[in-house]
Amino acid sequence: ISLNRTSRHRLLEVATNRKVLEVSSVAFVAVAFRTLLKLLDISDLASVLGSSTLAVCVLLPALLSLVSGYPSAGVVLAIPLAARTVGLTLQTVSLVYISASIAYLVSPVHLCLIYTVEYFKGRLSSAYKLLLPLALGVLFFAYTWYTVVAD
Repeated sequence: ISLNRTSRHRLLEVATNRKVLEVSSVAFVAVAFRTLLKLLDISDLASVLGSSTLAVCVLLPALLSLVSGYPSAGVVLAIPLAARTVGLTLQTVSLVYISASIAYLVSPVHLCLIYTVEYFKGRLSSAYKLLLPLALGVLFFAYTWYTVVAD
């Protein structure tokens, strides 16, 4: 991009564009949150959550992915914690990945969801009315399947 040929008015127009500001602010918050997660000590978290499979393998990765907008955020913290508390099996790792991925899909900071709703001139609340029951249903099914297969 050549800034020499761009007028000041055009630069100001781009800098104050709502979409540019939204994407920039969401990206900044996501990077800041990711940095915070890297600095977190998970040893304290292990004592708080205990050895509950539901807490460690479903709720924790889902919450972290929902808040951060990154499925990897939930996985990166939950896998080491699951290894310490409930043990790593194919079922445990699958449950963590499913929980993180489903929560990421309905995350309010997931840009694909936000811009898809905006493109179709819909409302985010209308999208959530359809997405949340499906997401909760998948999480319920995955946890139920885990309890049947793991036993």
